[in-house]
Amino acid sequence: MIKKKIILNLTLFVLLSFSVFSQRSDLEKFGNHGESILKTATRFESNDLVNYGLTLGSTFLAYQADETVNNFFKRNKTPFLNNISEFNKYSVYVVFATAGGLYLHGKIYNNQKNTDLGINLGSALIYSTLFTQILKMTFGRERPTITDDNSNFHFFESSWDKTSFPSGHATAGFAFASVMALSTDNDVEKVFYWTIAGLMATERLYNSHHWLSDVVLGSAIGYFTGSLIASKTSQDKDAVTIPLINVNYRF
Repeated sequence: MIKKKIILNLTLFVLLSFSVFSQRSDLEKFGNHGESILKTATRFESNDLVNYGLTLGSTFLAYQADETVNNFFKRNKTPFLNNISEFNKYSVYVVFATAGGLYLHGKIYNNQKNTDLGINLGSALIYSTLFTQILKMTFGRERPTITDDNSNFHFFESSWDKTSFPSGHATAGFAFASVMALSTDNDVEKVFYWTIAGLMATERLYNSHHWLSDVVLGSAIGYFTGSLIASKTSQDKDAVTIPLINVNYRF
């Protein structure tokens, strides 16, 4: 069900965006973002290997704690945390709608900053979510809603209960936060965006929709995708610095 919602959001955003793109340069920006991501993903320089190693290592360590974390959240339910579930019912819709809204606002009011921000956010969400969906259906991992064993993989599955790895909500949340946080110098806004991402990811653990390793990998995919796109736009196009990790990317 969640996967269908994400795919629906992707489809609606693409159709809406492409129907209102009034300049070829906007389409080119979207395509260029995809090209940059592909080049980065298939390049194996020392900095790239560091990032791959950090991501895989963190995912592996999280895998060791999957069942412990899942049992912890099952035993610790509170009214306050239960409210996160209500928030996350609409969170993916909200982040995709934000991208479309920013783009439309920029076009209607001739605000190039918002136009570019909408393209950046939409691109980050679309590309990262598509990659996550491919991984989900490739690994076919059972969700903790149907099993207590984190090692059950059924490759090439598409049903909701067997598409746990990685988390689509975590991917979307961290793609959203990384793009939006790099668009502002206001620390309060940055905290707000990262809080949204954290809530989106935590809810998946709290309600046993995902294992910890699902969330870790999904968050990494969203973070790196969003940071690459936002940094490429806001900084020197030949040298992109990924925030927090401080690794330089050259396109």
